[in-house]
Amino acid sequence: DRSKVLELFDKSLTLNPSAKGYYWRGIFKFDDYSIERSEAIDDFTRSIKIQPKRIVPYQARARAYSSTSNYKKQLSDLTTVINLIEEANNKKELAYRVTNQYRKLSKKEIIEESKYFANEFLGQAYLDRARYFKRNGNNSNFACKDYRSADAVSHNQYFQESDYRFVDQNCSK
Repeated sequence: DRSKVLELFDKSLTLNPSAKGYYWRGIFKFDDYSIERSEAIDDFTRSIKIQPKRIVPYQARARAYSSTSNYKKQLSDLTTVINLIEEANNKKELAYRVTNQYRKLSKKEIIEESKYFANEFLGQAYLDRARYFKRNGNNSNFACKDYRSADAVSHNQYFQESDYRFVDQNCSK
């Protein structure tokens, strides 16, 4: 029963407020269409306040903002995701920002996993931001730049037909 799961999240966060706890409760609320999106956004925001350098809650909150048509806030969070990944000074810091270390990993595994997730998050953030610029019509240069960046990082992994069409029609090589 979803209400019991939510009740357990609430009790757990009352006893031990944590960035991961708020993030996962936000994900749960976001996936439950009977709950207002603003409640998920609030949980992602609480997670960010506790750990402002973690990328995952910004990515999730950007999706939640998009689902409520709050595209300016979506753009802000996507830009933050890109900046946090690009500003990571070393592999250890990158691993902290992009991985959810719920299990013991060797240093080598952490580095490999962080590279994989960094490319995933970075590619998706560039693509989502390109779609934002495309949707707003007058920013095709910004959209083209972000489409190119998404392609360089994730090799068109998440491109849809409309993305290819836009790039073919608007972005010179």
